[in-house]
Amino acid sequence: MAAQLNIKLFSENTDMSLVEIALRQIVVDDLKIDFSSPKSFEIKSKDIVILGISSLEDNLVTNLLDATHSSDNQFVIVTESQDILLAATLARFGFNEIYVFPQELQKFKTSLNEIVENFLIKFKSELGRKDEEFQFENIVGRSPQLMKVITTAKKVAAKEDVSLLILGETGAGKGLMAHTIHKNSPTHASPFVDIVCSAIPVTLLESELFGYEKGAFTDARNRKLGLFELAENGTIFLDEIGDLTPPIQVKLLRAIDNKVIRRLGGTRDIKLKARIIAATNRDLEKLVEQNLFRADLYHRLNVISIDIPPLRDREDDVLDLANYFINEIAEKFNKPKPKIGAELRQFMLNYSWPGNIRELRNSLERGVLLTESTELVPADLFPNLGGKDIIDSSSETSNLEIKVDYSEMELDSLSKIYAKEVLQKCKGNKSKTAKILGISRPKLDKLLK
Repeated sequence: MAAQLNIKLFSENTDMSLVEIALRQIVVDDLKIDFSSPKSFEIKSKDIVILGISSLEDNLVTNLLDATHSSDNQFVIVTESQDILLAATLARFGFNEIYVFPQELQKFKTSLNEIVENFLIKFKSELGRKDEEFQFENIVGRSPQLMKVITTAKKVAAKEDVSLLILGETGAGKGLMAHTIHKNSPTHASPFVDIVCSAIPVTLLESELFGYEKGAFTDARNRKLGLFELAENGTIFLDEIGDLTPPIQVKLLRAIDNKVIRRLGGTRDIKLKARIIAATNRDLEKLVEQNLFRADLYHRLNVISIDIPPLRDREDDVLDLANYFINEIAEKFNKPKPKIGAELRQFMLNYSWPGNIRELRNSLERGVLLTESTELVPADLFPNLGGKDIIDSSSETSNLEIKVDYSEMELDSLSKIYAKEVLQKCKGNKSKTAKILGISRPKLDKLLK
C-alpha cells in the first residue's frame, strides 16, 4: 500500500516556482506526493503547509496564526524578504522552519527531504500489519497460562494512560502482545511506534528517541522529530529496554514522570501523550540490584506487568500453533499442507523449545518448504537431529543419584529436591516433569516454590 503525502502551497506575493521544482524532484518508492495551490486557505488533517510570506501585513500571517491550533499539521515558511523583523516575529510565534529564497534554497530542499522521511516513518508505524491480526480472539492458544495473560491484557488495553511492562523469554510473543494491546485501546487509530533499543547505536539513540533542533550538533542542519513525538497519542513500544544506557534511562524517567520530552538542543518541553509499553527478556530486578538499571524507572514502568509464559510451559498450545503456522506458510509459498506425523507430534510435545514461538515457526517454515512428503517428521524441522531425541540426548542415563542426610532431611524437602532434579533432566520442561512425577502442573509449581 503506497503512502500519500499532501502538500499545500499558499502565497500572495512570493514566487513559489522554486518550491514546485523542489517538490517535483522528490521521488520515493511507495510514496505519492500530491501538491496543490488552493485559492482559499483550507487545510486538512496531516497536510504539510508551505507558505510564501513577504511581510507581516500578508493575510496569510493571520491564517497561519489561526491554523496553529491544529497540532497535526507541519508549517514551512519561505520568503524573499531580507527583513530580520519578519523572521524574528514568526520565530517568536513558534515557526522555526523559515527559509529565505533563493539563498537558502538548498537548506529548504534538505528540510523537505527530512519531512518526507518523517512522514514515511509515521506512515509505516501506523500501517504495520493488518488490524485483524491484532485481536485477542485471534491469538493462537488455549492453555490456562495464556488465557490468564490475555485476561490481564484486555483490562490493560482499555486504560491507555497506564504504563505496562511485558516480560518473557526471547521469541515468546512480547511484540505481538504489545501490538494487540495497542490495537484494542481507545487510541488504536494513532501510531504504534516499535523501537528495539538494542538495535539503535548508543550514540544515536537519544536523537532518534527525542529528536533534535537545527544546530544542536555539527550535522544537525534541520530539525528532526523524534520517535516519541511521532507516536502522538498512540503507543511507544520499547523492546529490549534492559539494554538502555544509564543516561537514556534518566531521560526516559523524566519523560514518564513529567509527561514531557525535549529535543536535543531544544529549550521548550513537548507534551508526551503516548502510552509507553516496555518489554524485556532480562531480569530487571537483578539489574537493579547490580546498579545497571534505575530502580525508580523500573517501578514507573512496572505499574502493571504481564509475564508471557515460555512455550515449554504451554504444552496445550504447541500443536495448535504448529497447525496454524503450517497453514500460513503453505499458503504464503503456495505449497501443499503437510500433516504432523505421530513421531513429530510426540517430539514437539517433549521438546523444550528454547527459542519459543519464533523457533517453532522458523523450524516449521524450513520443514514445509523442503519436505517432499505429505507428513512431517522431526528431521524435517531439525536436519541435524540425527534420529536422537533432543530432550533426552543430554542425559546418558535416566537414573538419578541424590545424597541426603536422612537424620535431618524431611520428606517434603526431599520431594522438592527430587522434583528439581527431574526438571533439570527434562531441560526445564515443566509439563514433561509433571507427567513423570505423576502430578499436575499447578502442584509442581507449588512444590518448586
